[in-house]
Amino acid sequence: GRPLDPSPRGCDPEGVAALADGGFWVSEEYGPSLMRVGADGVVRTRWVPQGVDLPGAEPRLPVRALKRRLNRGFEGLTASADERWLYLVFQSALADAPQEATLIWKLDARDGSLCGEFIYPFDPPASFPRDRAAGEADAESLKVCELVWLGPDRLLVLESITRDSRLYVVDLTGPGPLAKTLAFTTDD
Repeated sequence: GRPLDPSPRGCDPEGVAALADGGFWVSEEYGPSLMRVGADGVVRTRWVPQGVDLPGAEPRLPVRALKRRLNRGFEGLTASADERWLYLVFQSALADAPQEATLIWKLDARDGSLCGEFIYPFDPPASFPRDRAAGEADAESLKVCELVWLGPDRLLVLESITRDSRLYVVDLTGPGPLAKTLAFTTDD
């Protein structure tokens, strides 16, 4: 019950991507950072945005990650079946961006390099009926909570506010705007 002092090495884990060797990748939103954890639970690698000086961490991620809103950093995380690619999503829009969309990043799992950036458009806040009825349907409340890998550059994305949630199949391969197909909604 004793409060701990703040630590720059602390983290707020969110997304988990299980790996064949029993280890996993973990995304965390406050750093934000990505951690490669062994099957024994020991953090093997921690990647942080470039410019962040954190003992034991490697500055491999784009500096733009530092523009995440407080408590709205790296949320969902998934890995491709061959574990070559990591896909992660910011829970909400970056602090300096319009609130109607967030970003999905495709990273090289070997070195953390950014291989693709995709703009994920949120549904209009007013289209979430129970959140609208509760007076909580505004652009700043929109969020993506999870990702699941379905196939090469295809993801299942969980979008929500508080009371309403939707699952979308997202295709990252096409030109132009991101293609979203509704797979499930709690609206009805």
